[in-house]
Amino acid sequence: MFGFMILISQSLSEKKFRLKNGEHIVLDARNRLSIRVSLFETSDELGSFDFDFIEDGKNKFYKLTNMFLDLIGGYTGLGIGRQCLLFFKETTEHPVFSGYETGLDSEDNSQLTGDGPSFINKMLIEGIIQGQTNLVKQKS
Repeated sequence: MFGFMILISQSLSEKKFRLKNGEHIVLDARNRLSIRVSLFETSDELGSFDFDFIEDGKNKFYKLTNMFLDLIGGYTGLGIGRQCLLFFKETTEHPVFSGYETGLDSEDNSQLTGDGPSFINKMLIEGIIQGQTNLVKQKS
């Protein structure tokens, strides 16, 4: 059991959970740089967590560039975001970082808004996110 969620099934690219209210959600990691979250019964999308891979010459890591779970109300604060980050971390050996509360100093304008700062702070305390950075993916 994961907080308000119970893992029902999993594969390499998908996890299915039952929420406390009995609904089932799916975390879909088929896109290597994104975790999509949807309701199992209707396939309605709740949101996603998106990442960029960054190499700065000496370090390699993933940066969380976008996260939201509010396309349909009532699904934040249930542990879904935490499970998205943990699922993503299972797919890589590199650490995961986030941006800061303000995106003014970041070239990719990634920033933490709404519940983002408190969520990331919890993930930092738990060691799920390794730190925060303004570094961005270099354009090819």
